[in-house]
Amino acid sequence: MKPCVAALSMVYHYDPLDRLSKVDERRRFYNRQRIATELEGPAHRCFFESLTQPLAQRKPDDDTSSTLLMTDQHSCVLLSLNTDGPQPYAYTVYGHRPISMNQQIAQGFNGERVESTTGHYLLGQGYRAFNPVLMRFNSPDSWSPFGKGGTNAYAYCKGDPVNHVDPDGHLALYPLKIHVIALDVVQRGRPRAPVSTRLLRSRSPSPPNFIPPPPPVPLPPPAPVAGVPAHSVPVVHLRPAPPPNVMPPPPPIPVQTSRAPNSAATVSNTISSIRET
Repeated sequence: MKPCVAALSMVYHYDPLDRLSKVDERRRFYNRQRIATELEGPAHRCFFESLTQPLAQRKPDDDTSSTLLMTDQHSCVLLSLNTDGPQPYAYTVYGHRPISMNQQIAQGFNGERVESTTGHYLLGQGYRAFNPVLMRFNSPDSWSPFGKGGTNAYAYCKGDPVNHVDPDGHLALYPLKIHVIALDVVQRGRPRAPVSTRLLRSRSPSPPNFIPPPPPVPLPPPAPVAGVPAHSVPVVHLRPAPPPNVMPPPPPIPVQTSRAPNSAATVSNTISSIRET
């Protein structure tokens, strides 16, 4: 009698934005590019992150199910802490870990959501499934071989998962670029230009040197027009403007003296007037 082998079948649903919204009976909800909440019947799970760095997982219906996460620079979950105590996690170079650990915590290699049944990572909001056992993707990249996806349509992180990450299933990036892109999305703008420190150091700048403008250049006389005598064309002469900041000298102030008239001249004039009378 031959043994019966049960075939593994999973149903994937996608929303109008081409995002994976449901796996069997487990629904997914996103916050920008990352998974924020999962619903499976009456139970649901929330994911807390800073940019792309996982911080914690929590089931709101159970107060004792909060789990803190410790990660590295690639956002790989290395340790989880809850009421049961700390639980370490180890991966191969391409992110494989035992299925039993996938059922304990949802996030794993590079901070991505791992399927507890298959152990695959559905990158790019369900765009492509990465198989850490085969160390490759299960489907080809739509940007390969002539686009930015590279010549190998199935390779993961250009064959260098130690120094690269692939969050969307298309491009292999350095971990630092992931944080910069996420920060730009959150701030919705570019960082401001650096401020010059020379202006900040000068507390009392000296006033600028004033340079008077040059005198206006007189316009040349217009060219004679056919049929019009030259003497009938008016010529405009411009007067040079006075230099700026030049004040006229003040008018002289009359000085009054308190000096009395000559007494001798006054007496002689009086005597002569008396004789005439």
